[in-house]
Amino acid sequence: ADGTGDQRMNKSRRTLLLLLLVFRNPHGILLPLACVGLSLVWTFGLMAWTGIGLSILTMIVPVVLIAVGTAYCLHVVAEYGACAHRLPSRRNAVQSALETVSLPTVLAVSTTVVWCYSSGHKGIRIYERTLKGLVWMIILAFLIVIYSLPQSMPSCLIAV
Repeated sequence: ADGTGDQRMNKSRRTLLLLLLVFRNPHGILLPLACVGLSLVWTFGLMAWTGIGLSILTMIVPVVLIAVGTAYCLHVVAEYGACAHRLPSRRNAVQSALETVSLPTVLAVSTTVVWCYSSGHKGIRIYERTLKGLVWMIILAFLIVIYSLPQSMPSCLIAV
């Protein structure tokens, strides 16, 4: 078996195990993975639409997306779980969670986007294209997490 493939499977298993341990609920696993999956589809669609082909370097995009997208989702879902404990309705819990995590998440997205643009090497076309893909991916993941994830969270999802 390919060592790289084995390493990816181990990382995927660890991510799933971490989500299961934190949320102890299938929704806590499925919602972040759905957000990451949707972000991947849109990112690769945008990359294809703009003519950015797949290469060894552009394949870093999914790896970064899994880390960044899962982190954004974890913040929103965990805060929602905390708010659902103390607020009477699902709508109030979603609104309070978004008010709490929106600014920190915007700052995290902004600093990552600035890093991508500041580390771009002019003249190395494939590197510039990969960074553009990363920027789109980060922004799309943020938009999906902020706008779609709260609509999908069930009232039974409470973080421990």
